[in-house]
Amino acid sequence: MISPINTAPAQTTQTHSVSANISIPKYIPLTIIILGFLTAFVASANYSGKFLITFLTSPGKHPLLTNDVLGIPNAGFDYLHNINKFPAEVLAQPSAFKLLNIITGSIKVIPKEIGAMTNLHTLQIGDNNLKSLPGEIGNLSELESLNLGGNKLKTIPESIRNLTKLKKLYLYNNKIVALPESIGDLSSLEILDLHSNSLKSLPQEIGNLINLKTLYLGGNSISKVEQQNIRNALPNTQIFF
Repeated sequence: MISPINTAPAQTTQTHSVSANISIPKYIPLTIIILGFLTAFVASANYSGKFLITFLTSPGKHPLLTNDVLGIPNAGFDYLHNINKFPAEVLAQPSAFKLLNIITGSIKVIPKEIGAMTNLHTLQIGDNNLKSLPGEIGNLSELESLNLGGNKLKTIPESIRNLTKLKKLYLYNNKIVALPESIGDLSSLEILDLHSNSLKSLPQEIGNLINLKTLYLGGNSISKVEQQNIRNALPNTQIFF
């Protein structure tokens, strides 16, 4: 989502500016060029007290990360267009980010270096072409929301047990056939979305999720007997089959 443009007079004591040289292809209409200059770099302090940097880029291209952007504390980074590989620029200063949003792309691999992004609170890599996750994703100990929906994942690494602050986990529309037993270690988890996968059962450890409020399991192949077992294991959870 592109942040609205603030037309009020600039307050030099409360704003933060980000600048970079932008190369505009010749084929882009003049109106788009003008719009780009107006909205290309918008810094906002409205994301729970953190800076959310939003970029308007050409389809299929990375936005430019400058040292100024990476130098902003508690920055968030939001990709608005299709990209086909994990942006190396983000990994250049991994501790700079608390939000990373890469959706509707064609990324096939998350590099193991993502494990160095230990300040991430929100990670969204939905609607891509991921087939597996690196074990290093378990290093993201501050993560509170993880969205990996709309990919081609079949398994989840055991290292997910280390995400003890995770409250929201979205794994819908994948090809997951089984969850690891370590899912039961996510003691802070409140929402677990597993709809439209290839699950036939859940591990017994699912009953350890005492804070789980909502569980989505529709679009799987879970038998009536197993559905009742899950209800018994999670009596205080709202479950949708």
